[in-house]
Amino acid sequence: MKSDAKVSDSTRILTILLISAIGIQMRWIGAILFSLLLIAPSIWASPSYRGMTLSPSVTSSEIDDLVLCLAAGPPNIVRHQFFNHDAETQNLAEYTAWLNDVLDALEALMPYYQSYNIKVVVDMHTPFKGFVNPNANPAVHELFTDAGLQSNFISLWQIIATRLTSHSANIYGYLMLNEPAEPNSVGSGIRKWNELASDTATAIRSIDPITPIIMLPRYGNTVYLSKLVVPAVSNMMVGTHFYPFLEFNQQCIGSNGCGLKYPTPCKKNPQTGICSGGRNKKEMKKRFKKATAFMAKNPSIRFSVFETAQSRYTNYNSYKKYIKDLFKMFENSSLDAYLLHAWREDNAWSIEHDNDLNNNSSIGCDNNRANQVESYFSNNP
Repeated sequence: MKSDAKVSDSTRILTILLISAIGIQMRWIGAILFSLLLIAPSIWASPSYRGMTLSPSVTSSEIDDLVLCLAAGPPNIVRHQFFNHDAETQNLAEYTAWLNDVLDALEALMPYYQSYNIKVVVDMHTPFKGFVNPNANPAVHELFTDAGLQSNFISLWQIIATRLTSHSANIYGYLMLNEPAEPNSVGSGIRKWNELASDTATAIRSIDPITPIIMLPRYGNTVYLSKLVVPAVSNMMVGTHFYPFLEFNQQCIGSNGCGLKYPTPCKKNPQTGICSGGRNKKEMKKRFKKATAFMAKNPSIRFSVFETAQSRYTNYNSYKKYIKDLFKMFENSSLDAYLLHAWREDNAWSIEHDNDLNNNSSIGCDNNRANQVESYFSNNP
């Protein structure tokens, strides 16, 4: 009996050890599965929408031209900018009249967007009263200096939502404010961007219960994503703009130099041996890391890059390599959409022009840069 007892004890011990081992393995498997769930979109998903920002004064024929230009990969999303050059000097009645005019223009274009299965990002590009000083760096939106302007901002969005709620099926989202130019601190009684966005989204949602609402971080910059507080209303989206190498991205524009190339090597720190910097794929991914982290932390929130661009004056080999690395990174992420800047806004960004700084004549869409963009947009469902 003692012998049997020893066998039974041994069996129990082995059984416990086996169950423990299985438990440990299951925990490891669970941890691995959980990790896979976090990064799953980057493994088997890809963006659902690829498209372009449009000129603020875009016409129906220019939409036709865009679809024809990228015929093998037409966009299924566009960003429609409410851009007002006179916002700083207009009174509220004048600004409201302007807003109703651009809403009339957008509503007239809706049948064209619908016929091409294109979703529209409604972009409040210029808020009432614009910037405190448009030439300042960094710029500050006037609405972060005046509580009354913040109330106006909400009321104006209520006008937009009232006008467009019937077009919800064709709208990708209401982008509340382009590159919110919020200062580091605001005065007493002034709402910071997180609070103002929450109040604005709540007001929109009271009128339009369906259309997604889009919030960008300060200046549309990924750096500020960690400070973003997403409003607690239904169907919120978050997005960013992405210019990882600003002088290169905007070369030959304004005071930026020309002839900048991609890729360029990293520089090795002699003390640490770590190689960093330069313009290359590794540095690009590093500068997109905060966006990647936000998407991993908030998998239920659709996230998009609403603006990215590369100057047409870029050497073609550099342009080709840069766009390849950029778009591949986007394709392998959990982005919902990405949009290239811009169609018929300024030929500095045009895919219909060559890279000659002195040639402002269109060369049409049968060119290397347009064909490259078209090849990625052809992944649209």
